[in-house]
Amino acid sequence: MEKIQLTQEQADVIERKKNKMDFEKSNIVECHVKSHWEFDENLFLNKLSTDELCRLLYTPNSYEIITEFKLGDWVINIHSGDIGQVEEIKKVEGALGNNERIIVNSTINYPHSLRHATPEEIQKEIECRWWNNHGREVWEIREGDILKNETHYPYFVTRGNRTEQGLERTPSLNCIFMEIDEIKSRFKVSCFVEQRLDK
Repeated sequence: MEKIQLTQEQADVIERKKNKMDFEKSNIVECHVKSHWEFDENLFLNKLSTDELCRLLYTPNSYEIITEFKLGDWVINIHSGDIGQVEEIKKVEGALGNNERIIVNSTINYPHSLRHATPEEIQKEIECRWWNNHGREVWEIREGDILKNETHYPYFVTRGNRTEQGLERTPSLNCIFMEIDEIKSRFKVSCFVEQRLDK
């Protein structure tokens, strides 16, 4: 038997109702048959048949959650791990099952293959994209870059954190060696060497 499709909010309402005592469940079914639902959180129940409501209340694993995406949402493809923002939502005519397709990073995805990204994942991706837009790996600093601390005092990178061969090394600011984690926590990039006008 095909599972009933619910949003997360609808599933939460059903779970609250399922956790009631059996006599209360029968009252819920009776109310559904004889009347209609009026409170905002219950309005979706009016669209369910009595059979569907009974299945939801009494049959384990009778529903699946459909995820709703909006333009601009940050999502991750659960198969590839790719992260991006929803660029477009298309309806495919004649498609069996869910006819919605989500475009992310110019790639067509089925909604069930995506999940919303966590705030931490979003922040990490934004940081990666920022550095990438400047032609750098994340926190790749080079000799001649200018960093600033919380008081906006400029610090010149006198030795980058990567060798010409790409190997990691301890960088220095104003000829003082510092661990990269300390630099990340105390400094922000003010200007990359390629953008400096005094060179």
